[in-house]
Amino acid sequence: MASRAVVSVDRWIGQVDQMLRVQNEAALSPSQATVSEGVEREWSVSLRSFGLGLPGLLERLCGRPGRWILIAEDASRPYRFWQAMAFEDGSLVTEAGSGTACLPSERLTVEQDVQLEALGW
Repeated sequence: MASRAVVSVDRWIGQVDQMLRVQNEAALSPSQATVSEGVEREWSVSLRSFGLGLPGLLERLCGRPGRWILIAEDASRPYRFWQAMAFEDGSLVTEAGSGTACLPSERLTVEQDVQLEALGW
């Protein structure tokens, strides 16, 4: 007959195993998800349409296993872009291109930098 300490540790290990199985199912790594390498989609939409559809799109991307990157850019000014990256754990990172690598005439103005900062960027 096993001691109470051994039974307690065995029970704890069982709980940890179950918790890890649940977490693994909720956060599949790209190596475990269905492969869709090299898949690119490109759409041309108005800024208004993009803004209206963005919350739902980000929610769908974050709800899928694997990593996703969404890049929005102005076709006439590709150095100005916004991107969102969704990771396996459902976290979301967004960033906007600062234009610092561009020609001075293409960079964001001081006023535009202030506006971005006011918006939380």
